[in-house]
Amino acid sequence: MKKIWSLKDVFLFFLIVILGFGVLTLVFFLIEASPFIISIVLDFGLFIIVCSTLWYFLKKNKISLDDFGFNDVSFKFFLLSFVLGIAVLFIGSYLTMSLSKLVGLGIDSDLSLFKDIIGEINWSKIYIFKLTVGILLPLAEEILFRGVLFRFIRGRKPFLFAAISSSLIFAIAHFSLMGFITFFLLGFACAYIFEKSKSIFYSFMVHGILNYMTINLFVMNMMLNSS
Repeated sequence: MKKIWSLKDVFLFFLIVILGFGVLTLVFFLIEASPFIISIVLDFGLFIIVCSTLWYFLKKNKISLDDFGFNDVSFKFFLLSFVLGIAVLFIGSYLTMSLSKLVGLGIDSDLSLFKDIIGEINWSKIYIFKLTVGILLPLAEEILFRGVLFRFIRGRKPFLFAAISSSLIFAIAHFSLMGFITFFLLGFACAYIFEKSKSIFYSFMVHGILNYMTINLFVMNMMLNSS
């Protein structure tokens, strides 16, 4: 895979994103907004920060969108993205449930967080949440973790090393003990399809499909429990 990032670029890219997101998070927690507003604004804010930072570095280093990974769409990889997204969801869920039974930990933390954010069933909130978590957030994270981090490591190391190391960092960055397995599998699947297709579009699809389906499952759970 073509080298387009230096160590300095990657360090500065992540530093800008972490500082920008950190300041945004601090501001919205200080003003004590509702969990829904905080979630939506933070996700949208991360999207803007990552895309703005990407635009700066692409211009600075004279990297085209095609070289970065925004290129042609293929039906083969489109279909593979859909399969991988579903596979990661079900395999990750199965392994997480098996692990939770083994160590005696609950697995409903993400569902509880979703309920705290949405509150009662509110379709307007759910559609907005799907937009941010199903589209904007996956695109921002794929640019950051596959387009920048994986791409940097892959330019210097074999695929397996780059995929495993970037997926570990991706999973750790989500600060979710019980979600670690699913996040790691997601990171690896996204790295794999990015490696094969050379397009960030398909890793975004895998990520977006998993997020979107997870939200639908959470909504179904809330509807069943409320009936």
